[in-house]
Amino acid sequence: MACDRPGLAGLCRPEAAGTDPEDDCPGAGTCSGSGECVLPLGEACLGHVECQSGLCVDRVCCEEICEGRCMSCNVDGAKGSCVAAPRGTDPGDECPGVALCDGGDGCVLPDGRACAEDDECLGGVCADGVCCEDTCEAGCYGCNVAGAFGRCTLVPWGEDFGNECAGTEVCDGRGACVRPAGAG
Repeated sequence: MACDRPGLAGLCRPEAAGTDPEDDCPGAGTCSGSGECVLPLGEACLGHVECQSGLCVDRVCCEEICEGRCMSCNVDGAKGSCVAAPRGTDPGDECPGVALCDGGDGCVLPDGRACAEDDECLGGVCADGVCCEDTCEAGCYGCNVAGAFGRCTLVPWGEDFGNECAGTEVCDGRGACVRPAGAG
């Protein structure tokens, strides 16, 4: 409130909205036009009344309510604007289970989770029935090896998960197919 503006000496009036000529508001706050301090877009908030826009969304003052899955007002470089959450995040806990935002309005699975199609996976690769770091096409390598789901790993000796070896051959644990001892 300013009482010493030219022509208003002795009459206190609220400062204009969005200004703070007297430095009355803490931090990045500005005057509301009705005698309160409020925060501009992108500043951290806990409730709507704290924001000049009247909207506290995703714990920052926002220009609008973010509607739709994987939309956020609290994205670095765009705080205060409702934009798609970055790929691989889920700031609003809107994706089911362990799924993450795809950078648009959809959800995808992280590496190591069961899948049927590439587009279900964060990395864009579904191999051996799991989301994987790469296509894992080399023989006797798999993305579904116990203890390493989602990483292209050597298939253990004696196994052949992808039926990559001929006949009765099995993987040797070093990336090659071998005939097991005693096999005819």
